[in-house]
Amino acid sequence: AVLAPLRTFRQLTHPAPRLTLTAEDPAVASAAAAENALHSASVVKFTVKCCTGLRPRVGGDNTVVPYVSYQFPGFPVHDTHFARGIDPAFDDCCEFPLARTTALEQRLSKTRLEVSVFDDADVDMEEP
Repeated sequence: AVLAPLRTFRQLTHPAPRLTLTAEDPAVASAAAAENALHSASVVKFTVKCCTGLRPRVGGDNTVVPYVSYQFPGFPVHDTHFARGIDPAFDDCCEFPLARTTALEQRLSKTRLEVSVFDDADVDMEEP
């Protein structure tokens, strides 16, 4: 009786599919060009400081083991370290070197950065 509502909830809360990295993507091309010319690359710095007031689906407030996951266009998925509790501090900083191009700026102006918080202690209860 619990599994059907859980499956429905999980379907609603899954993040959007991760970006596929292809050489034709202006963000991928820009990241590759920046690797070859780090001295002239621009850098986007993304910092995840903390979360406040997380609500665990299961267990108590002290059982939460949250982490944050996101993917900046042109780069692989980045996960923060694991933290503890409902008000975790991550202080995670990631830098993304990019060669600025018109195609990149157009790509970034049409893209949203999705940031998801997951609880590593939340056991997946779906049937195999």
